[in-house]
Amino acid sequence: MTTAAAVEPPSADEIVKKFLAVRASVPKIMVADASVALRAKVPVTDPPTCAYIGKLNSTGARYAITIEREVRGSSVCGLASSHRDNLLEVVRETVEAVAPLPEQAQAVALRLDRFDLAVRDQKVVGVGQASHWFYLLDGKAKDPKNDPSAFHGWIDYDEGLWEEGTLTYSWAQVETKQKYMRLENAWVLTYQYLYSKKYDASLEAVFSNFQFAH
Repeated sequence: MTTAAAVEPPSADEIVKKFLAVRASVPKIMVADASVALRAKVPVTDPPTCAYIGKLNSTGARYAITIEREVRGSSVCGLASSHRDNLLEVVRETVEAVAPLPEQAQAVALRLDRFDLAVRDQKVVGVGQASHWFYLLDGKAKDPKNDPSAFHGWIDYDEGLWEEGTLTYSWAQVETKQKYMRLENAWVLTYQYLYSKKYDASLEAVFSNFQFAH
């Protein structure tokens, strides 16, 4: 990471608009393989407590993650799996945020219209031979009943990518990091890491073998 002289950042609305414009160009996913690793009370370098093999697919109105096979790596897998569904729902919502559904013109931009957002920080990060501006968006839900109730995340303004941050849900606060791969001339989400301090549980989701709508 490199440091640059402070410049006037774009507004939160401008950052969301740019995010939407870039995400709208991402190929629409019909189906992909999904590999999920769940760890409870162990570091990410340890073998998974539970592992799952399944599919990410479009049902038309939303994306869905279907588990087809479970591999139990620990005797506590059954207990740890109670956190799986909540964390997988975060993954599913992220996919919808960064890839438009086949029947949508654009992604839903993390549903950021539900939050009162402000730009809290900025940084320049070297990406290959280029330098990208990243902005930290911070927001609380306009409706206190909204779940998640708060969003805190770094957005790569140049590429229109959500790289990392935290989401505050009624059940826990979740730290999240994303990785993308260049496919069909666009950045496609291929990896997500989630961690809940409350449950001391982490989940990794890896997507591959994409089939896109054309």
